[in-house]
Amino acid sequence: MKVYVESKTNKVFFSVTHMTKRFYVYTGLQTTEKFTGMMFPKSDKSAKAKTRRLAELYAKCESYILDHHDESPDMMKEHLKEICTGAKKEDKSPFLSFMKAFAETRERPNTRRSYERTYRCVEAYDGKCSFNTITKDWLEGFIRHEMDKGRKTNGISNDITHIKAVFKKAIDDGKTQNFPFHYIKLKKEETRKRCLSLEQMRELRDAKLHGKQALYRDFFMLGFYLIGINVSDLLTLKKEDLRNGRISYYRNKTGRLYDIKVEPEAMEIISRYRSRKPQYLLRFFEDAGTFDVDHFTNNMNRTLRRIGPKDPKDLRKASPRPIDSKMSTYYNRHSWATFASEIGISLETIGRALGHSVWEKTVTAIYVKYDNRAVDEANRKVIDYLNG
Repeated sequence: MKVYVESKTNKVFFSVTHMTKRFYVYTGLQTTEKFTGMMFPKSDKSAKAKTRRLAELYAKCESYILDHHDESPDMMKEHLKEICTGAKKEDKSPFLSFMKAFAETRERPNTRRSYERTYRCVEAYDGKCSFNTITKDWLEGFIRHEMDKGRKTNGISNDITHIKAVFKKAIDDGKTQNFPFHYIKLKKEETRKRCLSLEQMRELRDAKLHGKQALYRDFFMLGFYLIGINVSDLLTLKKEDLRNGRISYYRNKTGRLYDIKVEPEAMEIISRYRSRKPQYLLRFFEDAGTFDVDHFTNNMNRTLRRIGPKDPKDLRKASPRPIDSKMSTYYNRHSWATFASEIGISLETIGRALGHSVWEKTVTAIYVKYDNRAVDEANRKVIDYLNG
């Protein structure tokens, strides 16, 4: 997918090639002069706002394309239009209408997005379904349909869980008495470990990189030194969140307060990437050329998966042996936990360091204020373990 600016009108489109067919989707944006890339020209008075909006739309469309790569080009084009314009077709399905309204009541953005993905899968399978037509056979057919698309069992299981939740709400509201889930069981697969080995982490840390590879590697390592801090939280840290050698912030996803000691390794990276602007502590958004978290994350994941030894005869080519071809932003968090376990740090301390709520709900936790020093010491030990 690329950005395309029409010469006559200066309207900004996304040029999408899907299943060998190319089509254009209007973003709703116009510019004062033709440009290439993702940045509106400075001659446009609203350049910053339009650049931010373009990045948001690009990330949403890119995410949709990756999740629905088997959709027909015509259907793909219609859905991308809906994303860009916000104008959606009226549902012909009473179930889908109810599901859409239910999804909008979910508090967490990630949960809403997850329901939206399920909604699109159900719509593609049976756009006219109702609470009465969704039966055991329908559900089994839906599962087979999704498996034939090459989807993983865990993703399909999440869809069934979402559909079930919608039915439960509909029963509570008196919309239906049907509940066809009694004999539907989908065994979840064990999640593949998403972490680097100690040697791989050292190789990534010490790699001689330039440009965006260096940027995303430094971001990844800073996340590791800050105990696997979430991408969204790290990108949006405020200057006042760093005080007295500690970073204190409320996580965007849960609202939980985190308080992390900043070790020298983390401070070195922070010092190099401090933002001069008043809005954020760090300038990773600026250096990456995007102000959208999803777009930043997608670009970072693609870049991380290409890092590795280069062919000395052609340094322009991607690495023939990447450090880890599946690497993603989650790896720093999982790697921190794995290293902590390897050096004998208790599961409780690891859980508290990562912010797992189970440790906040124990009976003991009600009476005892947990001492952050245990987490501080654990983080120092993990970093020392990496430093060898």
